[in-house]
Formats: sequence, structure tokens, C-alpha cells
Amino acid sequence: MTTALETAIETFSTDLGLAHDIVHGDDTTVVTTDGGDVNSLAKTIAEAEATAAAIIAPSTAAAVAAQAGAEAAQTAAEAAQTASEAAEGTAVAAAGSAGDAQTAAEAAQTGAETAQGLAEGARDDAVTAQTASEAAQTASETARDQAQEIVGETISDLGAGTEIDLGLGASWFKKTFAAGAVAMTVTNWKAAGTISSFVLEAKNLGLATPTWPASRHWAADVEPVFSDSATDLISVMSGDGGVTVYAGVGLFGLNPGA
Repeated sequence: MTTALETAIETFSTDLGLAHDIVHGDDTTVVTTDGGDVNSLAKTIAEAEATAAAIIAPSTAAAVAAQAGAEAAQTAAEAAQTASEAAEGTAVAAAGSAGDAQTAAEAAQTGAETAQGLAEGARDDAVTAQTASEAAQTASETARDQAQEIVGETISDLGAGTEIDLGLGASWFKKTFAAGAVAMTVTNWKAAGTISSFVLEAKNLGLATPTWPASRHWAADVEPVFSDSATDLISVMSGDGGVTVYAGVGLFGLNPGA
């Protein structure tokens, strides 16, 4: 007859296998779990990068177009200014004529006023184009920031710390232990109904005397014997916001003596 311990070990071994496929699967891997299909990390990152590219590309194109519009408007403003200066020159020349000097002056004045209006309109267009360019640049930077957040998972080295903060966005934490008592804590679990999981790369944990939160459950509720001169990979997961946490050592004694 299968004992409860054997059933628990078999179930946890199956869960570790699923977690391994999620962490190490390629960018086409989809893992079927009791709660539904879950993409591998590689597939999630690939999809996120594609989404980020789709967000950034239109904003970048808009920024380029707006900049081109600003430059064209500036060119038009300079041309209008040149026309205004030419009209003023015509007015001066016309003043020297005897018969039609007044008419030429008036025509030149009208031309100058028209050119001035064009210059002002071009300047306004340049300001509008510049504003559009700045807005497009801001949209592009926002899209880039969103894309970085999507693919922002990293490995977090705890150093001397003992808090595993899931709010950092990392799914892999590492720590080298020394002799003595150490109390490990986990904060910022995802809300109940959402899977939270991470791997702790524990080096020389067997040298320490660790204490874990009361919610931590090992196989058969028996804490494993950890390596004192090698690295153990501990998989941890919860589906109820950290109220109940399941943990187990997937790999023992890696890279001994290093």
C-alpha cells in the first residue's frame, strides 16, 4: 500500500519536474499543470520581447516623423525671413524712384507684412512640430520602460541579507551561508490564486542553522540535510499568497568544494 509519505514525495517530485521544465524549457515550451498551461521562462521572455518591439516601433517612427516636420517648419521660417528682408530692400530701392516710389513702397510694405505673417505661421508650425516630437519621444521612452519591466527578471544575490523579496521581480536568489543561526524570510508573495515560485541557490547551507517561516512545508514535513561544502538548489512555491509554502531540494551537492 502506498503511504502518505510516498505519495507526498511522488507528488513533490512531479511538481519539481514541472518547475524544471518551466525554468529550463526553450522558447516554444508550454508546461501543462493542474492549474492550466504555463509558458516556460524562455517562451515568456520571447513573447515579452516581441510585445516590447511592437510597442516601441510606432513611437519611434512617430518621433522621427515629428522631428522631420520640425526641421521642415524651421526651413520654411528661414525662407520667410529671407523674403521679408528682400521686401525691405525693395522698399528702400523704391524710395529712390521719383514717380512710383510711393506705390513701390506700399507694395514692398505689403510684401513685408505678408512675409512676416508667413514667418510667424512657420514659427508656430515649428513649435507645434517640436511639441509633437517631444511627446513622441516621451511615448517611446515610456514604451521602452514598459518593455524593460516585462523582461526584467534577474538573479538576485542576497549577500549578507536574509530577506527574499519577491517584489524585486527576480525568480532566482543566491546566498552563501556561514556557520551560525540564520532566519530566512520571504516577502511580497503574489496574491492568493496566483502562483509564486522561486529558486534559492544555497551554498554551504549545511554549515548554518537555518530557521524558516512556519508556513514552509518540506516533504513529509522533514527538513532536508543540506550540503556544507557544496551548493543545493531549493525550489519554493505557493498558490495562496504565502500562507502555505511548499519547498524541496531539486539538486544536492553541486560544485562541491568551490
